[in-house]
Parts: sequence; structure tokens; C-alpha cells
Amino acid sequence: MRPRWLFILLFLLTALACAGGLPAAGGTAPFRLEPEQVRAYVFEVPADRGWGDTGLLLRSEQTFRAAYLSGQAADGATVLADAAGSSYTCGHEYCCEPLPGAPRGALIGRVGREIFYLGNGGVFVSPANGPLQLRLNDCDEGLYDNRGSLQIIVIP
Repeated sequence: MRPRWLFILLFLLTALACAGGLPAAGGTAPFRLEPEQVRAYVFEVPADRGWGDTGLLLRSEQTFRAAYLSGQAADGATVLADAAGSSYTCGHEYCCEPLPGAPRGALIGRVGREIFYLGNGGVFVSPANGPLQLRLNDCDEGLYDNRGSLQIIVIP
């Protein structure tokens, strides 16, 4: 596994800037971070389990950030290097993955009944009101041969 500390640092600095923790360009205000400004949560997503509740309640249209931090998972003999998933995407009408259009083994999220691709991360908009749930995109019947876990950071 390659170190991801630089990506994580840039991700957190971007989140701080968006939350008002950094002064605007040309500003003279010193850098101050109040503990209430940014809250980041780290979750472990086991490869061999279905939907896991993060405990984070999101509002419809709420922007949040999520990113893969570390860890490795495997779907049977296929080792997944990160949260982007494998090269296989189900392409027929009988797909059993929760999100058939996304790569198998990719990190996916769910709020309410809406399921969406998270992969290695980015900025997302909640499609509904409710708790954020996470899992890997694999058939429930196929979880038995999965192993490992991924660590994910979420900034609501």
C-alpha cells in the first residue's frame, strides 16, 4: 500500500478552507481553527458485511466529503487496492450488486433508499434525509468470501 498522508492533508486543508478555517487570499487574519468548525469521522468498512450505519444523519441536498484513507479488501481472489473497486462492472439486468452500474467492490453509500458511488472519495450531495450507510458494492450472497476492511473519512 502506498502512503496517502499527502492526499489526506490536502483533503483536510480543502475542507478547512471551505468551512471558513482559512483566511481568504490576501487576507490578514491569522489562521484559527475552532473545534466546532470542522468535524471529521473515520469509519471502518468491513468487506464481508452489508450496509453499516455511520450514525451520521444527513439532510437532503447537504454537501459532505468522503475519502478513502487506508486499508485493503479482497473480493474472493480479487484484491482491491483501494475503494475504487475492481475492473468488473455488472452489465446485465440480473445484477445482484446494490449499485449495478458501479465497479464490484467499490465503496458505495446509501441515504434513505438512494444508493450512490463514493469510490476513493470526493464532494457529494446527500440525495435524501437520513443516516449515511456504507458498504462495498458486492452481492449479499457474495460477501462470504470477502476479507479485509477500508478506513474512510467523512466530513459532513
